[in-house]
Amino acid sequence: MLRKALMLFSCIFILMFSSMVFASYSSFQYPKVPLFNEKEVNGEFHIYVKNGGIWEETGKIGFDKYFRQRTIDISRYADSGKTVKILLKKEGGGMAHIDSVHLNNKPPLKVSGTDADIKKFTKDDFDVADATDKGIEMEFNAVEGRAIINLTARIEEKTISKTPFQFPVENLYKEVGLKSKFYTYKIDTGSRNERQIFKEYSVSGSGHPSGYTYGRVSNDRENLYVTIDFTPDNTMDGDKDYAAVYVKTGDNIREFKVSTVDERWGKAHFTYTDNVSYEHKLYRFQIPFKEIGEAKELELAFSAYGTAAPPGGDFGRTTRQYLVVYAKSTDIYGQFVDENGNAVGTEFVISNAANGQYNPSVAYNSSTNQYLVVWHDDRSGISYDIYGQLVNANGTLSGGNFVISNAANGQYNPSVAYNSSTNQYLVVWHDDISGISYDICGQLVNANGTLSGGNFAICSAGSDQYNPSVAYNSSTNQYLVVWQDYISGISYDICGQLVNANGTLSGGNFVISYATNDQYNPSVAYNSSTNQYLVVWHDYRSGTNFDIYGQRVNANGNLLGGDFAICNETHSQYNPSVAYNSSANQYLVVWHDYRDGTPPDIYGQLVDTNGNLVNINFLIQNNAYVPHAIANTFCPNYLVAFWDEDSDVYSWTLYGDPCQQEAIPTMNEWGMIIFIVLAGIGSLYYLRRRHSV
Repeated sequence: MLRKALMLFSCIFILMFSSMVFASYSSFQYPKVPLFNEKEVNGEFHIYVKNGGIWEETGKIGFDKYFRQRTIDISRYADSGKTVKILLKKEGGGMAHIDSVHLNNKPPLKVSGTDADIKKFTKDDFDVADATDKGIEMEFNAVEGRAIINLTARIEEKTISKTPFQFPVENLYKEVGLKSKFYTYKIDTGSRNERQIFKEYSVSGSGHPSGYTYGRVSNDRENLYVTIDFTPDNTMDGDKDYAAVYVKTGDNIREFKVSTVDERWGKAHFTYTDNVSYEHKLYRFQIPFKEIGEAKELELAFSAYGTAAPPGGDFGRTTRQYLVVYAKSTDIYGQFVDENGNAVGTEFVISNAANGQYNPSVAYNSSTNQYLVVWHDDRSGISYDIYGQLVNANGTLSGGNFVISNAANGQYNPSVAYNSSTNQYLVVWHDDISGISYDICGQLVNANGTLSGGNFAICSAGSDQYNPSVAYNSSTNQYLVVWQDYISGISYDICGQLVNANGTLSGGNFVISYATNDQYNPSVAYNSSTNQYLVVWHDYRSGTNFDIYGQRVNANGNLLGGDFAICNETHSQYNPSVAYNSSANQYLVVWHDYRDGTPPDIYGQLVDTNGNLVNINFLIQNNAYVPHAIANTFCPNYLVAFWDEDSDVYSWTLYGDPCQQEAIPTMNEWGMIIFIVLAGIGSLYYLRRRHSV
């Protein structure tokens, strides 16, 4: 039997980097998007501060088409006795939108220069305001000392994609024709009862909120009525916005389109609905039957203009199933997947608390046959906290959601590993508890979900530390935590810390890479054969493009040799993920790669235990982002999961040598031990597309 595994990456997680020393990360996690590149901005917001009645430009911040939070220091204008007035003007690029503006984490008191309500600027919630051709003035409470403006915004290209979303989704990237897929709608001869004909989830590829599109249909004796509630698009694009209904009767297809400038068949709205809390696009159609012809049932398809592209998982060795966890519509969901890549049952809610939950991570407990899922959570409405939930192997929840950390200011981006010796978990995250800079913190969690001791600092060096990753070493009974660190005050480096099983630190923080320019977004895997770790990251030492680098680390925290290039092809490579396979005794590193332009592709590289590259980089998938690699526990192969831009779905590919024959003992109905032989197919390395959701 071929064993196929699924490991998807954590959803609604944006990495925001900048070459400016005052750059920061967003506390609100937008959908996973490509890494920010200062050289690829579409335009800039110029920031002015009123000083003595005169507007003085204090700086500018570049943005691309993705919603990102960026910061600028205006401390020289801080005066505890006066309110602070700023002016934002967009220059360059196409349409621009703002989600929030804060001064020292406080929203504005007044806003002018826009028709948008002030509430649109108070928090990162996808309820955005147009800022295209406006000078938006804001007034804030007086501050003293450090004064930091946090701006969450986007600026589109002047020319944007015209590819619509299609429903059914099988029609995506195709013109609707006689061979397209259609929904069937039976004409209701009674009263006008609206029926939901489809509900499709779209994952954002450009910073828009991921969410559902709802299609509802009804009729009376004269008209067909259609409502398309398009929640993944929260910005107005003027006369570009449209939706269309396609009606197929026999060999004929009629298109009925609605836009802001074409209201023959209905009306386009930008409004609030019960489905989400932010303004978005809503289309209502009224199509006379005399335009369609008489029929007892209709075949319908739909399209909508918009810009709408991650989850995590772990493998349960007892049940031989994966638990995939992901953020969807601001809630945390789970889905079991068998080792053949098939969904087991249906998705289930892990957390649907108020406000939003994002960026889940999960670890499997082989002793209790349970999973611990962790995420950052905005249910307090004040700041993000770290929450957890135990999930049984049958998909039921064990107890309720529980707090892992709710310290002041906010905690984000958790990562979790399971310790088979102590039967505990270590959860790590980056933490704004000081209110001055981000630290790396941790918490031990018992198998039953109770906390063991309190939160503890892993790194609080006084500079900013972000994006931790953790791996457990079963030989030393320790963890290695790695992160990106601004300790130099010049650029980001990769640092690490060994943590004992009881939560105490073993030695001090140590530098893994401090090459020229910046290093970001580390991922770590433990090698049980050599008792070593491999840490990988993307690296800007060339000063031209980002490359993928790696470094082997001993169990005692010493570096083995120097860091080494895993991929330094032309253009940039980002977001590496690494997995160690004990059967093959090697690592697989995967990343998304711009060597062939935009959109990126997924590439991979095998690395042996000595840090040598095995053959060359290889293509895994065209037009895909944010890969995640996981090794099969029983076989010398890997599962690589990614978001596929072409099909706009999560997909995964099996790489490696399929499982060979093995005999598994089982019990027959008479209590006799028998053996079932599972046969593998072939023994050559290969790539094969397996599944998508």
